[in-house]
Order: sequence, then structure tokens, then C-alpha cells
Amino acid sequence: MGPQLRILQLNIEGISRSKGDYLSRLLVENNIRVLVLQETHADNASDLLSRGVNWLNPTLPPVQHPTVIIGDFNSHHQHWGYDNSDLNGESILEWMDREDASLLFNAKDKGTFRSSRWQKDYNPDLCFVTRDDLRRPLHANRKVLNDFPRSQHRPVMANIGIQIPITKSIQKPRWNFQKANWEEYRKILDDDIRWKKPVSTNYDRFVGMVISTAKKCVPRGVRKDFIPGWSKESDDLYKKYKATNFPLTAEDFLNSLNNARKEKWIKTVENMDFKRSS
Repeated sequence: MGPQLRILQLNIEGISRSKGDYLSRLLVENNIRVLVLQETHADNASDLLSRGVNWLNPTLPPVQHPTVIIGDFNSHHQHWGYDNSDLNGESILEWMDREDASLLFNAKDKGTFRSSRWQKDYNPDLCFVTRDDLRRPLHANRKVLNDFPRSQHRPVMANIGIQIPITKSIQKPRWNFQKANWEEYRKILDDDIRWKKPVSTNYDRFVGMVISTAKKCVPRGVRKDFIPGWSKESDDLYKKYKATNFPLTAEDFLNSLNNARKEKWIKTVENMDFKRSS
């Protein structure tokens, strides 16, 4: 929904022709619009020391909304999955609080850096987005891709823009009991079952009878995509946004989906009966 900006960030750790070919294919496959490429390998110690070990003060300049800040910050902090914080991490956190920036981070994601020495994941590559006047962060999400050849850093993809949460369903036919014709089901089954004697030898016939009657009266099918919380209100707001491309309409649309999912969850919890539900 809406225009999408897809950014790929990678600390490539030594550029080469083979890495360039692999990277080109990765950009095409993921429809990347902006590439943020970093090279931190140094030819000698003096080159490395000239870059500085710690972040300067101020860490980063002031930013205006909308802005995306992404890269390898080489900083440790518990906010992005480290056991301990260092001076660089504290400096980045102070800048984030001062600029009211929002960090895109999910502790369930794999790390952006896989240490070949310690065989452990870390998160030196970070992505921040700014907030508007109502303190709403820029609509965005982050995804850590698979390992990149001959680099301990993994590519990080950031999707900027409003997105509709779509759930991919399993491609397996299901019974739609809400649309079943139960009166017809009862009539057909009652008419057929009266000719069968209630003996164990007729069990398989009885099961076949139930299944064949269900196929006649209970529709089955596969829904490829499912949007949780979709309603007439959200459908109207979606059409309105497509016609006007107004950001506030998009906010109302997403809020309608969130509110519907929240109400459904509340009802599910309130109606839960532990005598029957497990």
C-alpha cells in the first residue's frame, strides 16, 4: 500500500568482482532502490586509526523528519541485543533520545554480524527513523537477510512506507463451517443412516457417509492471502487512500485494522473457558 522505498545496507568487508556480481543479483531479487555499502577493511594500522575508535561529540548531526539513518555503528548497547553497553552505545542512545529517533530492532531477528571467531551473533548494524510532530515514527520495518559470501556482516533490508499486514495461508483445503448448510446436512445424513444397522462392521461406511454428506453441504477452499482485521470500514478507508494518497487517511486505515484485531483478541480471551479450552 502506498509508495515503497526499499533500502539495503551491508558492510561488505572487502569488495571484489565476485562479491559485486552476487550483490547485483541480490539487489534485483529484492527490488532494492537504495544501496548503502560500507567498506571497513583498512590497508594498514594508520589508516584504521585515522578513522577514530570512538564516536565524536555530537555523535550525529540533527535530523529532520522524514529521515532514515542506517549503517554499521560499531556500538554495543543492551537496547539492541548486547550483554553490556560501551561508550559508543551510550553516545548513540543519547543522540537517539535527543533527536527523538526510533530504533528498528527485533530481538527475535538473527544478528547482523556473525563472528567467525566466537561463533556468535551481534548487532552492530542499526537502523533509525525519525518521528513526526505527533511522535509517530516513520512507517518502516527491518529484515536481516541470509549470510553474505566472505563477509561476517549480513545484509539488512529496510522497507520504508505504509504496508498492509498480509498473512500467507497454507495451501490446503479447509472446511468453511460458517457457510455450511446444516439443515441439508442433517436431512441427507438422517435419510441415509436409517438404512445402516448400528453394528461395528458398518463403522467405515458410517465415516464415509459423514464425509460424503459434508462435501455436499460444507464448502471447502483455499484462501491464498488473508488480512487480519479487514472490514467494510477498512475497505472504505483503503479506497479513499488510493484515491487521495493522503497520509492521515492511511493512518486511519491502519488504526482500523489494529483496533479490529485488538477487539477480536479481547473477545477471544473473555470467552475462554478453561473447562473446555486447553
